[in-house]
Amino acid sequence: MSGSYLMLRDTWIYQDLKREAQKEIQQSYVEQQQQMLLAIVQARFPRIEGLIRHLIKDTNELELLQTLIIEVGGARLEKDARQSISQIATKYSHG
Repeated sequence: MSGSYLMLRDTWIYQDLKREAQKEIQQSYVEQQQQMLLAIVQARFPRIEGLIRHLIKDTNELELLQTLIIEVGGARLEKDARQSISQIATKYSHG
């Protein structure tokens, strides 16, 4: 790396722009995960779509979304999906 680039990396403006870019990338990934979860729910258990939408509407937690994708995607029956959602919601609402 050139010396000017290394100097630029130490500036507050560079750090601020880098932070903003990282937040935008994170938000984009969260939105992708939300869409994937909703697609799974709509295809397999459309009756619980409202429940899922309510649960994820204000979340930026990738771990929550990924857990829901795995659990709902792997559920055999709607009642299994509902049970998993309930357990996950309880876990994430209590920290």
